[in-house]
Amino acid sequence: PFAPSRETFLLVRLAKLNYIRRSNSTSKLLEFQNALQEEEMSFGPDPQGRLARYFAQIAALEGDIERMRQIWQHLLKIHAKEAAFWLEYLQLERALLYGKGDSDNNEMTDRTHHASLHQQLQVISNGFKRAVAGVTDYPETVFYEWIQFEGQFGSLESLLEARDRVDKQRILLKERAEAAMKKNSKTSNFENAHCTTDATAVSHTSNSLKRSRLES
Repeated sequence: PFAPSRETFLLVRLAKLNYIRRSNSTSKLLEFQNALQEEEMSFGPDPQGRLARYFAQIAALEGDIERMRQIWQHLLKIHAKEAAFWLEYLQLERALLYGKGDSDNNEMTDRTHHASLHQQLQVISNGFKRAVAGVTDYPETVFYEWIQFEGQFGSLESLLEARDRVDKQRILLKERAEAAMKKNSKTSNFENAHCTTDATAVSHTSNSLKRSRLES
């Protein structure tokens, strides 16, 4: 029997989920939950988390902020070092400040009635702190976004704290990079020395064999 690939599965399921998203269905979250479970049972977790990320966005649109955060906390355990995942999550949290989604999405309605503006700002600020401490692929992107956020929404104290944490993290990342370079250099030198020793041993063995043949 024909076994669809993950890409085929996502193509078909996302088409159906897009239709459901635009409908007045009251079971949107259940449909997304079932699709995500089916994907993971059939193919394992998606390394890119495409369906899970879409599910989180729909959960936010439907006002289920707790579920949105649960989905993203799971994703961020897997992708803790990747800037793109942190920034996508934080963008969704920031959208809750305005009661709408990103700039191209006008469907998001006000979902922050259960928490004050101050609390939501703190959620975002704490998220940036975790991102700054974890991201290793494009840290400067996260640094910039956090400082911009604190400059726009935070206090002078929070802005100065952000800059201080960013400066310290830059130093830490630089030290780690230098340590890794030294380690790689030592490994390379050891391997070269080992190869040289082996080559010398082979040369000595070859010369000994030649002398033995001449003597005999």
